[in-house]
Amino acid sequence: MSGNILRLTPIQYAHVLDLNSNITHVKLGPSTLILQDNQKLVLGPETLVIIPPGSYCVVTNPVKQPVEAGLQAELHFGHEEYRFHQAPFPLYPGEILKSSNKVKSLPKIASGEGLRLQALVDFTDEKDVLRRAGEQWIVEGPKTFYPRSELQMMGAVKPFVVKHNTALYLKALRDIVDKNGKNRFTGEEWLECKLR
Repeated sequence: MSGNILRLTPIQYAHVLDLNSNITHVKLGPSTLILQDNQKLVLGPETLVIIPPGSYCVVTNPVKQPVEAGLQAELHFGHEEYRFHQAPFPLYPGEILKSSNKVKSLPKIASGEGLRLQALVDFTDEKDVLRRAGEQWIVEGPKTFYPRSELQMMGAVKPFVVKHNTALYLKALRDIVDKNGKNRFTGEEWLECKLR
């Protein structure tokens, strides 16, 4: 930018404050803008957020809905939104990309392994199962996992191999339904000797 001329390439955006209305607008490239006396450059030029296939990013304070021309963006303060592969997009005023590594690869769960999850709030998952806050469960691979704001990834779970003439000694830390569909109660102990 030289003086009051703002030049944006096709993959850039800027935030321009209108001092008369006190509304910050998002300006997208490619364009050349001459800033008027009542306009002030607040941010930019910045590169659009580009999420390649197999990746995601987390946006803090996301916009509630698409913003109409001339209106201020309404934000969900304190919320997080996971965004996956899509067309490049700008961040609206107030939106923040979370973490130092802005765009991350989606977690991949290998065959025979799992990913332990914990619900942060009550919600219904993609299989229409009601998950309660604090509940933990395991998602088994092979698959690519798509994180969401209602849950937290607790870590990978490695498989145990049950060989002939051996068994796993298990104890329920809380009331659960095991992999075989049997109800297990807190403190219950059992042997798992089923070969797969």
